[in-house]
Amino acid sequence: MLVHTGMGGPLMESLGGSIFFITALKDNTGFITAAPSKTKRMALEVLKTRIKQLETTTGVKVKRVRHDGSKEYLTHELKAWYEDKGITSEMTAPYKAQQTGKAERVNRTLMESVRAALIDSGAEEELWAEALASVVPVRNR
Repeated sequence: MLVHTGMGGPLMESLGGSIFFITALKDNTGFITAAPSKTKRMALEVLKTRIKQLETTTGVKVKRVRHDGSKEYLTHELKAWYEDKGITSEMTAPYKAQQTGKAERVNRTLMESVRAALIDSGAEEELWAEALASVVPVRNR
């Protein structure tokens, strides 16, 4: 299974202190997982959780992860974890949104849905992480 991953933000600090979010998109079905993140350095922990969630939900092992070459995806710990899990990391040019189209598109689509949900409900902008948690399952349906 191929997974596209990307990071969005920085956004206004959420109630939980997050200013970024990380998405993982299953290539063949479009199934999305997303999680808020306080820092870019949390990418490793968030990706571990999201990839495990995808594998558990679908019953299929992740074999490839495609991401841009930004520094949060180039840590030695993340590379070691990929190697340990037998995952191939496919890297595009750093900070070139054109080359990671699926990840960038899902981030934009989710944030448009989050903003619409916040505006429609009259909620404050710092509730974006909570809105994200409710938008993702709706998008997956």
